Amino acid sequence: MNEHALLNIKNLITLWEKASSPFNGFFTDEQLTYVRIPNSDWPNRVWLKQTLDEPALKEVLEIITTSPITLSFSYWDDTESTRYKLVEQYGFEQKSAQIGMSMGLGQKFKEEQRLTFEQVNQPEQAKIWTDVYPQSFKYHINPEILIKTFNQITYYTIYLDKTPIGTVLTIQAENAIGIHGLGIIPQMRKRGFAEETMAYILNKAIDNQLTYAYLQASELGKNIYLNMGFTVDFTMRNYINQLPAI
Repeated sequence: MNEHALLNIKNLITLWEKASSPFNGFFTDEQLTYVRIPNSDWPNRVWLKQTLDEPALKEVLEIITTSPITLSFSYWDDTESTRYKLVEQYGFEQKSAQIGMSMGLGQKFKEEQRLTFEQVNQPEQAKIWTDVYPQSFKYHINPEILIKTFNQITYYTIYLDKTPIGTVLTIQAENAIGIHGLGIIPQMRKRGFAEETMAYILNKAIDNQLTYAYLQASELGKNIYLNMGFTVDFTMRNYINQLPAI
């Protein structure tokens, strides 16, 4: 994978680590890393630090089947690679896929000024954010994660007038910004609100003299980011175990 693919993945792992650390939920060895937080669907997962092979998958399977909290397995590789097929042969089922994308920052983007963005820094705001988030993503994030990490991770609730219509979070690492959890509730989609949110986030990053932006897009949202100037770096596939627990 190219340099920006690796930096994109590093930014994403930093997010998972910062989210899980206050809960003593970050575990790592030479082969793999996993994170788990009680009463939350995110970021609970396992990923490899070494090459994908059968011994590595055997360890992943053991971690997942013995964990008291449900974990998924995230595997990333070049978009053209077919190595992921080994994962499926080992009894895992793909539940989602995301496309890692990056873009150099330079010229600012036009903002339509229809939306306002409330940064989360109070428990009541964390509750609103975590109530809105599942409407876009169909899974739950424990508000305690936001409360314990909003000094390290920036969370915004997106408002149209006084109605919350979406979420986004960002994490800065070195000279880059990672953009995650951008979701607009279904009834407010196809009105350009995701693009307007991206313009707001990217312009703030430019003001802060950051030079690169990283994200992971769904296939559905990929064209939004391509049209803004992002390029595709890798594919991340997320798997669940279909075998019975040990």
